[in-house]
Amino acid sequence: MTQHINLLSKKKNLGAPATQLLLAPLAAVLLVLLALWAKGQMDETQALKDEQSAQQALQLAKDQLAASAKASGGDLSKEIEALKPRAQAAQAVTSKFDTLGRQQGYSDYLSALASVSESGVWLSKVDVSQGGKSVSLAGRALDKAAVLRYVKKLNDRFASLDVRFSTLDITPEAVPAKAGGAAGPLAVVAFKLN
Repeated sequence: MTQHINLLSKKKNLGAPATQLLLAPLAAVLLVLLALWAKGQMDETQALKDEQSAQQALQLAKDQLAASAKASGGDLSKEIEALKPRAQAAQAVTSKFDTLGRQQGYSDYLSALASVSESGVWLSKVDVSQGGKSVSLAGRALDKAAVLRYVKKLNDRFASLDVRFSTLDITPEAVPAKAGGAAGPLAVVAFKLN
């Protein structure tokens, strides 16, 4: 038996769906590229508008400066020279504030003094001068060693306030005993600290 194969028969078109499958992603990529190009065009247009408005603002500022210079006679150096004495007077007044005191006061100095204590030492005078740059203390103590310990504590505490005690004067004193008290005079030392 023989079998016949028709070689001239029509073939089925298998290429059409494959072509459509390839064209769909290509069309999607083309649409994305088109959208990106349109956005770039809009951004460029906006940037040009922003640049034009900035140029207009700059020109307006230049025009105002020129008008101001014309109104003042065109010579700003004369105005500056006329204002210098007023500025110097204001500087002189503000420099006086430093010698008169500090705007925030001296409560931090008093808090620092209150936080430092030494047994057998008491203060009788506190003086803050030169706008807080100088602090002087005077007082009495039962012995010299207590005064030295007190000064060390004060210097440690006042370091954060930019105050340093560098001079200490100690003078022995005899305080008479009160009636009905101890038999002899009480020996103390008076001190001054700068």
